[in-house]
Amino acid sequence: RLIKEISEEIEKIAKTPPDAKELERATNSQEAGFLAGLEPTLARAIQLARYDVKAGDPDFFAQDLARRRVVVPKQVQAVAAKYLKPNMRVQLTIRPGKKMKETK
Repeated sequence: RLIKEISEEIEKIAKTPPDAKELERATNSQEAGFLAGLEPTLARAIQLARYDVKAGDPDFFAQDLARRRVVVPKQVQAVAAKYLKPNMRVQLTIRPGKKMKETK
């Protein structure tokens, strides 16, 4: 049932862009999580190092936030239509079973 519902939602987004307010909520939520993740000093240091390695600029923070904020509903629709196709998914099923004995 879950796979069916997820597939239906992806198909809906691929055909119709999300509402601007819905995208704004998702963007705000993602940004809040990103910023909260930077609260520890070590996390900030690691992010600055990532910016330096990947963007060549340890002060890339403002540009990173800006690029996240300019996404529009049509872009979400286009990405969903291009990349979230049923034949391009991996489905992982985990079933509880007996514990395996540890070997030494």
